[in-house]
Amino acid sequence: MAVVARISQRVSTHVGHTIWIEAVRVERDHTPTRPLQAYMAEDTIVQHCILWQQILIFFARTQVAHDRHRPQYLFTRRQQRAWDALWAAAQSVARSSSPPPTVPRPRQATRSTDDADASDASDASDANEDGVDQCGTPTHDTPENRAPFELTAIEAACLDFCMELLN
Repeated sequence: MAVVARISQRVSTHVGHTIWIEAVRVERDHTPTRPLQAYMAEDTIVQHCILWQQILIFFARTQVAHDRHRPQYLFTRRQQRAWDALWAAAQSVARSSSPPPTVPRPRQATRSTDDADASDASDASDANEDGVDQCGTPTHDTPENRAPFELTAIEAACLDFCMELLN
């Protein structure tokens, strides 16, 4: 769980200021006074993950059929799909002795094509011959550049389930 939080922190350090503000916006017409903090200490990340681990443990224990009384709750269809994917990934990891393969997260296309073309042109002008832009971010999409941002299948399923719980 802490790995997912660390990867999220790493991703947020590589995005622009406007995306930080958009990520922490709580109301449509309200802009928060501070952007997303992508510089949490390691022990702080672990402390924030403990609650999510407890939530996942609660669901894992209550989803298994027992003779004793279970709390009455129902997942939405999307939450149930995400839970089933997480449970299947956890079962496959438990059965296998090798570490799970990493699954790159797909990029979400949220910009229009005109914006993307203009942005790509400006990105190309910002990059130097070494393949690094002015912020120090590599411009070439290589496996070495993607490695710190890739999640394993169970980490991706866990992140998807936690996001569905928040939806």
